[in-house]
Formats: sequence, C-alpha cells, structure tokens
Amino acid sequence: MDERLAATDPTRDRVLEALRFGAKTVEALAGMIGVTRNAIRVHLATLGRDGLIESTGVIRSPTPGKPARVYALTRAAETRFSSAYPATLTALIGVLSEQLPADHLDALFAAAGSRLAGEPLGVAANNPALTAKRLLESLGAAVTLSAISGTTTMVSGAACPLAVAVRECPGSCEMVRAMLVRATASAVVTCCVHGDSPRCNFEVG
Repeated sequence: MDERLAATDPTRDRVLEALRFGAKTVEALAGMIGVTRNAIRVHLATLGRDGLIESTGVIRSPTPGKPARVYALTRAAETRFSSAYPATLTALIGVLSEQLPADHLDALFAAAGSRLAGEPLGVAANNPALTAKRLLESLGAAVTLSAISGTTTMVSGAACPLAVAVRECPGSCEMVRAMLVRATASAVVTCCVHGDSPRCNFEVG
C-alpha cells in the first residue's frame, strides 16, 4: 500500500474523513461530498487498491433494483489517522528502559523483533541481504546494499523505521536486528547510527 496516493487528492481525503463516521454507500458519499456517483466510484477504487477502504456488504432496497454496496475504512486507514502510535511507543520504550535490567530489555526487544518479522520468509534468490532489504522497505525504509566480502553485505537505510523508539533507547535497534535474523535465517550484526537522526546499518551474511 502507498498511502501517499490517497493523500494527493482532496476528494479522496474527504471520502476517508466521511467513512471515519461509519460505513456508507456510494450514493451517500456522493451526496455528502457533492460529486457524482461515478466520481466516488473512481476514488473508492483507488482507496481500495491502496488498502484504505473495503466493501463490507450490501444494503437491499425495499424496491426492485441492484443492492447498494457499503464501504468502510480498513484497519490500515484507521492507523493512518492516528498520531498516537509514535508517542505511545516512545513512552513504552522509556518506561521499559527505566525499569528493566539491560539484559532483560535486550531479550524483550529480540522477542518483539522476531514477532514483528512474522513467519520466516523464503530467502530471495538465496540472498539474505536482498531479503533484509525487501523487509526493511516494506516498513517504509529506503535501503541500499554494499558488499563487504563474498558472504557479507552491508544493508544500509537512509533512516530508521523505528527512529522514534531508537531516539528514546538506542538498544531498541535489537528489534530490527532480531526481525532480520528471523527473516533471513542468517547472522546479522548491528552497525547502526544513533542520535537525533538514526540510520540502519546491518551486516548480513
């Protein structure tokens, strides 16, 4: 999903805003926003492609005719509207780093990273570094690869997908490292840049 597509058109943003108050039909949206039903259908198609809306059923009219399809926001769209996640993550990381010993905190980050990776992936073309690159890119990172040796590659990010957490606690990089270990089934060494502008750097292989 590319959320930028939905954000470039004011009418699509108005459709999303209208759906925040509940599922609606094409006709209802057209009336609320003041455009034609065909125009609404075009915007719904784009929002559906981007994973922000979905059809949740139909409403049958008491008179003969085709049932009206109902559209609602997806969970991804709900996340898009919320600004609570970064602040919540920062607060949680801060509390954990204050209350847990360093080794317990590292173990917690490692477990969270493994869960973040989900099920182990098939390594792309027997290339763990490429798998790591694709996984980081799926989290919104811009990534480059540079060979270190015949078996080891540096996976470098233009920024850090967990920058909010890493600024609060640099050790939270362990979440990303553990995620990459699980995804690639390879050794991963953290060489990240911390501070105000954290950047990912992982030796994979």
